[in-house]
Amino acid sequence: RCYRVAAQFEQCREKIQEVPAILKDVCRILYFKNLPKLNTVAVQCVNAFSVDMWLQTQLLHAGALWHLLIYLFNYDFTLDDSGVEKSNETNQQEVANNLAKISIVALQRLAGYLRGDDVTPENPNVRKSMLAMLTPYVCRQMIRSPPSEVLKLLNSNTENPYLIWDNATRNELTKYLEDQQETTIKYGECDPDYGANFVFTVHKDELIIGEIFVRIYNQQPTFVLEDSPKFTLDLLNFLGSQAEYLHSLMALTASDVDTSKTGQNAERLKNAQLALEALRNCLRNNPGAELQCIGHFKLIFSLLRMTGAQKLQLLALEVITAVTGNKKCVTNISDANVLMYLLMILHTLPSGRGLALEVLHALSSHTQIIKQALNKGALIYLLDVFCNAQLPAVRESAAALFSKMITDKLLGPKVRLILNKFLPPIFMDAMQDNPEAAVHMFEGSHENPELVWNDDARDKVKATVRKMMLSHFDKQKDDPEALWKLPHDFLVVY
Repeated sequence: RCYRVAAQFEQCREKIQEVPAILKDVCRILYFKNLPKLNTVAVQCVNAFSVDMWLQTQLLHAGALWHLLIYLFNYDFTLDDSGVEKSNETNQQEVANNLAKISIVALQRLAGYLRGDDVTPENPNVRKSMLAMLTPYVCRQMIRSPPSEVLKLLNSNTENPYLIWDNATRNELTKYLEDQQETTIKYGECDPDYGANFVFTVHKDELIIGEIFVRIYNQQPTFVLEDSPKFTLDLLNFLGSQAEYLHSLMALTASDVDTSKTGQNAERLKNAQLALEALRNCLRNNPGAELQCIGHFKLIFSLLRMTGAQKLQLLALEVITAVTGNKKCVTNISDANVLMYLLMILHTLPSGRGLALEVLHALSSHTQIIKQALNKGALIYLLDVFCNAQLPAVRESAAALFSKMITDKLLGPKVRLILNKFLPPIFMDAMQDNPEAAVHMFEGSHENPELVWNDDARDKVKATVRKMMLSHFDKQKDDPEALWKLPHDFLVVY
């Protein structure tokens, strides 16, 4: 108690700094568990010493963290929640609870987490150790929540995107703390990093991005994030590092992405998929987060090139779908010049055609994007889907997209003119009236003043379109900037 009072005076603190044995002896008292009243006074002493940064650091080196952290796990929140009258004199658990409460305050002051009248210097070394042993999420709660709430969190089982905390993690940390406590008291030695590099076994195999467990977030996509724009950026930066590696691997092997579980890039591919799924979930459940994607669309669209990694490509399509409702994002997609990757998917990923067409439908409200799409060969890819795809719904979607492009005031006439080279004009009218009817009309045989259409005409159109699409695809695969233009001498197919 004398030291606690003395710590209020700067000159006294300077003298205490000169005698390290004082702090070591205070921490030694914390080791003896059968002296709760003395422990309490010693914790209050640590609390008082924490007003000085040098004393904070000396307490860290003396092992104060080992002792204070162990006290936290003796707390029983059911006693406080019960509402039963209890006394420090007769209830040992009440004594342990009170010791835990003042210990957490002492830890807050050692790290410099408190503000107002209890403010103390911020100590980066203490914070680093606490972040590792208590997790960043718990440390943030120590700033925001009352001690009783933090203690309840530490002594409960929790699994959310910010925290995986259960009996196993508590036991692992407690065992580590007890070992450090023992060696510090008996031999004067301990972990030279003071727990700053401590890693929970259960966390080692988890993908953690922006302090969030990505696997858990994907299981709980509606979980309210503390800062969704920051998480979106963290995911994009992570994806950038993974995509660069996978693209370079594709270039070196000149082949599709190896998706086997034993492949050299299996772990990177798995992590990229988890991150992309998290990005999709974040965009879907946090309106406004999509703005963080501006400037990153070259990266997102380039993931569509990962031929062979179908799940990754589909997730990239879902991410793009999630941003197309934002006008600023659509404008940025137009500026990024990335539509060729979306068009090539129509050929390379049959399972993603529906999504790709959905994206194109949303983007085609932007005249500049229609212009880009025409230059990059959108019409020949869409014609191939309309003529040769197996699923009626996908073909109808292609017809609906043609209808929307035809109605564009600036480029609509040009679209209709090119389509007239492949299909009779009445087909375009049918597309605008009813896309489903247009597909049925294409598959049927007709002979009337307006239309002569039979199996021969249909087969000729299908074969011509497929040949032109594959030719353009091969060029575009080697050179994404390759442009498509209908030859001047091209004659009407049908």
